[in-house]
Formats: sequence, C-alpha cells, structure tokens
Amino acid sequence: MENHPIPQDVTGFKFKLIGSVTIKQFLYLLGAGILTTITFVLPIPVYVKFPFMGLFAFVGLGLAFVPIEGRPMDTMIANFAKTIPSENEYIYRKRGVNLATYDFFKPLVQVATPQQQTQKATSESDTRRAILLSQLRAHYITPDQAETKFLKNIKSVFDETPKPKIQQEVKISTKTEEVAVAAPEPSVLTATTDAAPTPTAPLEESESIRVVGPLQQLKAGFPTIPDTPNIVLGIVKDPRGRVLQNILVEVVDTSNVPVRAFKTNVLGQFASATPLPNGTYRVIFEDPQKIHEFEITEITLTGEIFNPLEAVSLDQRERLRRELFANLSTGTPSVQQGAAI
Repeated sequence: MENHPIPQDVTGFKFKLIGSVTIKQFLYLLGAGILTTITFVLPIPVYVKFPFMGLFAFVGLGLAFVPIEGRPMDTMIANFAKTIPSENEYIYRKRGVNLATYDFFKPLVQVATPQQQTQKATSESDTRRAILLSQLRAHYITPDQAETKFLKNIKSVFDETPKPKIQQEVKISTKTEEVAVAAPEPSVLTATTDAAPTPTAPLEESESIRVVGPLQQLKAGFPTIPDTPNIVLGIVKDPRGRVLQNILVEVVDTSNVPVRAFKTNVLGQFASATPLPNGTYRVIFEDPQKIHEFEITEITLTGEIFNPLEAVSLDQRERLRRELFANLSTGTPSVQQGAAI
C-alpha cells in the first residue's frame, strides 16, 4: 500500500498482485482459464467445444473487469438471484361499501374501548394522588433553625430594601437615649478626660482608624465576620473611599514583637487565620510605594468577637485639608479677641 496524504478506505482495501489486478480478479481469470483448458482437452466435437470455450472466457473476463452500473458483475448477478424468488406481483383489491345497499339509518352501538377504561383507571389514580397530597399538606414540616438562620443572613446581604436599616437606626437611637438618661453628666466628663489627655488626639484617630460596628459592616465590605473570637481583620481605604491593595499590616504586642503580618488583597481587606491571645496590641500600616501614610492604632482583645477595623490613609491632599481646617480653627479665636478688644 502506497503512502498517501489523503485518507483511504481501509476496510475496503484490496490486495493487488500485478498492477491494478486484485486477487479476486486474478482468481476469476484463473478459473475461466482452467475451464477453457478442460473444455479444449475433452474429446468432444469442435462445434460444441469452441462455443463453451468462448463462453467460459467471456464470463471470466466479465466477472473480472466488466462492471454493471458501477458495480462488479458478480455483485449484480447475486442481487438478481435474490430478487427472483421475492414477490414482485401486486393485485388490486377493491375496498369500501356499496352506497345503494348501505344502511344509513342503522342504530349505533357504543362499546367501551380499552382506551376509555385506561382513562377511568388513571382518573382513579389521580383521585388517590390528590388525597395523599392533601394529607401531606396537613402535616407541616418544621424547618431546621440553623438552616433558616443561615438563609436569613444571606437574604439580608442581598436585600436592597431600606426597612432593616430604618429599624436598626431606631434601635440605636433608643439605646443612646437610654444611656444618656441613665448616665449622669459628670461621668461623661470623666470618661472623656480618661480617654486621652489632649482633645485633638482622639479626633484624629477616629477620622483615620475606627472600629466598624455591626450596622456598617456590610457597607464597609464585610457581609459576614468570623465567629471565632480574637480574629483581627479590617479594610484599608484612601480618604476618598477607594480600597487600597498590597498594604502591609503588622500586629505587634506590648514588647514590640511582631505576632501577625498581613497584606491587603484586591478588596483592600486583611484577616488573621488564627486567633490571638488576650491582650493589648498595636496595628501598624505601611505602604510599600510610600504614597499613603497611616496612623498607628492600639487594640485590646478580650476573648470576644473583634469587629473589623477601617483604616483611612493620609495622603498629601488629606494633609492639606487638615492643615486648612486647623488654621481656620486656630484663626477663629484671634478674630473674636480682636472684636472684643
């Protein structure tokens, strides 16, 4: 078989002996030659011998090389032999009724067909099925509480209606009113004095780094928080509210020993994989590109669930804004004093 880039018929491949002559064609020629030789050797009259010799030679050459309608002669002869015993004669039989003798007013007799019986049986099965369904509706299945709580949490994340927010804001207002009524005014003053010795330090710290409450967690980018206590997590943003990625976050203890180190992801978030022991820690933020600056914050872990931190950077624009407001605040008393004088 010669190599050829075009796929060839492998199943119908025929071995060739001489040129394009296949083994099958060679056997037909060999058989015709043997029969012709035997006829030539037989002691029979010449007028009988030569016609048979010519017939055998013609049949052998025809079977080997002469196709009929694109098919070999042996295939056509085999098909012809198969079609001879098959029925190929058709007889026309007239079917119908004679309109002259047909009784048009003959009463019809209705007989129940098997199809109608099956429809009745199916209707009975439908009746039983309806009874079973009514019994199932009567028995109420109590859903799993844990699964129901989980589905409610997911629904609250994707719910866009402002109703839950309004209810939560109302609850917050009631709590603040109760605290304001219960706590006397001197205790509030002592709490502010104990928080920081200078009045400007806590204001700057609250603007830059703050703890996100349960109501603002979804807005800050935390649909859910871990249930494990003492897990430090948070988000880093710029003053315009855009998240910052690849910001280095380092948590050190009171001995200034690093205990955790993170890098913010694409969403600007960071979180520790394991909880920290109870104690006081400092959280240090650093920008490898030296574009943003952050303040150092101090956190205290007490074995409870830690709310996420929201750290806002200080860039050049933010520094100018703060300096402008600081100048305005310092310039206001001088104007008042001049007016008083």
